[in-house]
Amino acid sequence: MYEGNLEELKKQCSNSKIFYHKININSPILPFITDSRNQTHFDNGFENIMGEFARISSDKSLNKDFSITNISNDLLLDNIQIEENIGDYLKIIIDEYLLNDNNFKILHPFLFLYIEKTQGARSNNETEIARFIRDVFFKDIENFNDLFNNEEICNVAVKLILNNIQELPEKITYPKYISCLSFVVDIFREDLEFIKENMGFLLNNIYEIFAFYYFYYCSQLILKLNQPFDKVDLNNPSIIYYLLDWEKASKSRKSINEGRNILKEANKSLFVNMNLLEHINILAGTHGFFICQINDLIKESKNEKEFLAILREWIKYYDNVHSVGKYIDYDNFEDLISLLKNELQSAIKNQQKTSFTFNLNNIGKKYFLKRRGQYGYALNITKDFLYLITALCVKEDKIKLNDLFKEYERRGLFFDRYSKEEIVNLLNTWNLIDKKSDSGDAQYVKSIL
Repeated sequence: MYEGNLEELKKQCSNSKIFYHKININSPILPFITDSRNQTHFDNGFENIMGEFARISSDKSLNKDFSITNISNDLLLDNIQIEENIGDYLKIIIDEYLLNDNNFKILHPFLFLYIEKTQGARSNNETEIARFIRDVFFKDIENFNDLFNNEEICNVAVKLILNNIQELPEKITYPKYISCLSFVVDIFREDLEFIKENMGFLLNNIYEIFAFYYFYYCSQLILKLNQPFDKVDLNNPSIIYYLLDWEKASKSRKSINEGRNILKEANKSLFVNMNLLEHINILAGTHGFFICQINDLIKESKNEKEFLAILREWIKYYDNVHSVGKYIDYDNFEDLISLLKNELQSAIKNQQKTSFTFNLNNIGKKYFLKRRGQYGYALNITKDFLYLITALCVKEDKIKLNDLFKEYERRGLFFDRYSKEEIVNLLNTWNLIDKKSDSGDAQYVKSIL
């Protein structure tokens, strides 16, 4: 079995002239690409991706000739009875109602289906991100698609628009990506169920919520991939610290030393780690497993020696193809994994490794990174986003202040003691603290919604 897997890996990676470093085939876990020219830059935030996600989730596609800026022309007003010469005026009113400086107003979740993608090659990466979100966060969830229909509409103008807008053609997009981090997905689903009951909150904040969970998931996955495989915890978030937007940075702050810098270092090795994961999964005959999981699987089987022999053969083959000159005849899994990673690190072009890091940086700079002078970029939380995430943490009932910080950490948001003090001060300013005493256990944070 393993010999056949070895031949499959050789076939996938090379032909008579060139060796290919391919990812996301047997281990499709991130929607990242190496070509920085075609990567999503999030110029419009998460808006374009949200539109594509709505269509993919609903098995729809957008007509090429559709235009948001003149949406009234796509309304099938011939289907309703209107007086002569009134139709043109009605179209003008609809355009003004739906558009604000050519920005599409989402008056109902059904309208997400009509948000266009970015023009040009970058739209392909937006589709992959939307597909990734569908596959990772919404696997086995069908009721969320109920949002993208035009039922139960009370607003007369919105009802007129949704009942007469052109129907989108069918297009099925099959699953591709694997969901790896249940601790992120579970909390996302918990928050999603909550916001579904408050349509106004959902429409006002859905871009930021989806962007945050996309960033949270990707950053945690990058950290997990870069950890020694025998020390990876797939059940809890890795700790990285954030700095509040209005705080001053200093070299003593955890957000500087144990924040973005840790993520930045892991991100540098991401393309190497993705190739390593791809190779090991193909050789083991697994699909989207972490290396620690493959190690456990191989040890539990009766074929550990056979697998290690095939792994050595592949490393020797790779070493010869790239003239790395690092091959050592190790006889244990841990050393062979380390050896293969070092060979990948030496053989893969720096341009590929560098451009691959832009994927996370692009969304980070849009939402969650801020330049802090001599310290470079730091992970950053604004007051508006803190208000939003606090609403998700507290939900309908008040919770203890200490529990609120545990809820932040469940969402990957870790703060040092100085930031925690600032957060408490801000919560007091917002009149959200219900104080029984000065003790953290006796202070409660009230619900925002």
